[in-house]
Amino acid sequence: FVTHDIEESVQLADRVVVLTARPAHIRRIVDIDIPHPRDLSAPRYIQLRDSIFAEIGLAHKI
Repeated sequence: FVTHDIEESVQLADRVVVLTARPAHIRRIVDIDIPHPRDLSAPRYIQLRDSIFAEIGLAHKI
């Protein structure tokens, strides 16, 4: 599926594809190696989420 919500992607997907700006190219593929159901407070979840935010140049804000 396609989403623009990073948290949703880490929560639901097994793999996240980070794209560049237009024209879109694959910038990075992130394997989400956390078992389901995912604990949103788990250190690995937070690490993956924050690394994707950093990849696109954003900081996660609570």
